[in-house]
Amino acid sequence: MHLLRKRPKIVATILAKDEEDILDHMIQHHINVGIEAFIVTNNRSTDKTRDIAASYKEVFKIFDEMDNTHHQEAHVTKMARYACKLRPEWIVHLDADEFWNGFEFLDEVKENGVASTIAYIHPPVTPEVGFNPHEQRFYLDMKEIQSSMEESKVIHRPNENIVIQHGNHWMDNVEGPILRTERIYRHHYPLRCFQQMVTKAYVGHKAMVSRGAYCGRWGMWHDLHEEGKLEGEFNRILGNWNTMIKEGLDKTLLAEMVQFYAGGPDGLERVLAGLETITPEIKEWTP
Repeated sequence: MHLLRKRPKIVATILAKDEEDILDHMIQHHINVGIEAFIVTNNRSTDKTRDIAASYKEVFKIFDEMDNTHHQEAHVTKMARYACKLRPEWIVHLDADEFWNGFEFLDEVKENGVASTIAYIHPPVTPEVGFNPHEQRFYLDMKEIQSSMEESKVIHRPNENIVIQHGNHWMDNVEGPILRTERIYRHHYPLRCFQQMVTKAYVGHKAMVSRGAYCGRWGMWHDLHEEGKLEGEFNRILGNWNTMIKEGLDKTLLAEMVQFYAGGPDGLERVLAGLETITPEIKEWTP
């Protein structure tokens, strides 16, 4: 644990399990955009995740959690309450595969809670193990659809009564209204390579099921892996994405990607309905 010399403006929590490929990039990015202190929970990592987190003086506290049920809401709520001890102006809850931007908007916010409604999805660009945000800089801008899909992530002022919901998608016990905004947004790298996807989908699915929870996306990927089909699907989506980077958006290829990411027909139907009225864009971002 490192000592803080002043009251931080923004404290971030991170729940991480085997994220050594991305965590160094991710922490450095958030330091660059204004995060002054981090509370990290290392959840049974078998790689260098804990060592990477501990190497940063900005990481104020690391919890070593041996729970094997992916009980994210409990771990993040615990970190949120610990973060209150640092008396920051704001606490933000980050996934290890997210790069947030726009925190300067918090200077204008009067509410006690904020929901970031937009995440720009970065599909994988190479099949090799490894991650580099400068290589995986192309993303899908589908915010007109996504803003209606309840994929918000949350920020709040210190309050030890707040309970963070699963996925950091919402929070309970905030005093007053929660401001929904696109001015704070995330670049999301959920799939970086096939092996990382297997770890996330296969192991993560079993962990959630062990406590009676279920994620449709992870469940679908788990079942494909059981059938020996997941790697083929991953490579097909990878090919679709590389084709569109070179040749431009193709709604047929995009529909296949959405089906793979959405985790079920309900998600697919919502997105395809949106495709009737808008045209998503492939854009480029420099971390």
